[in-house]
Amino acid sequence: MKNIWISFLLLCCGIQAQTKFEKENRIKENQVPQKAVLFFKDLDLASKVKWYQEKSQDGISFEAKVIHNHRKNSIEFTKAGTIIDLEIQVDFKKLPKPIQNTIKNTLRQRFEKFRIEKVQMQYTGDAETLKNIAFEKKSSHKKIPTYEVICKGKHKKEWEYYELLIDKNGTILKDLKFSYFPLDNLEF
Repeated sequence: MKNIWISFLLLCCGIQAQTKFEKENRIKENQVPQKAVLFFKDLDLASKVKWYQEKSQDGISFEAKVIHNHRKNSIEFTKAGTIIDLEIQVDFKKLPKPIQNTIKNTLRQRFEKFRIEKVQMQYTGDAETLKNIAFEKKSSHKKIPTYEVICKGKHKKEWEYYELLIDKNGTILKDLKFSYFPLDNLEF
């Protein structure tokens, strides 16, 4: 009976948003895994790559932030220098209308009320594909992004900040609640 009760509690807790913890610290290039640094070799970038070490509920990773073609790119790497993902910050209103509608409908189902603060298109895949997505001028790739949405949502009469990862069909892949302190994470 005790095991059934514990399983029930775990199941109920799993349905709610998990708590997000993330802290970024600016670091020098020589503190970054060499494999991650080599990702940027031979790229003619107008702006400098800024490196950060990120500590989160998922562990330690390294993040490169660079502006290219007027887009804010954030590329995350493991401690071994393997690419995890690419995030490109976008203006929500510049997303295609069907995607805007899908995201808004998903948020309407999740919250009583909401306000979108920030949206990033997130891509995963091999290093060469993600390099092409981040740094080519023409969008010829066929990769479909997921959308990382930072929003303030009202749930059970409480306003809180959330980070949600939503796919093109509106499925929530990740749902994290967090305390929002603008100075906790470094922006571009």
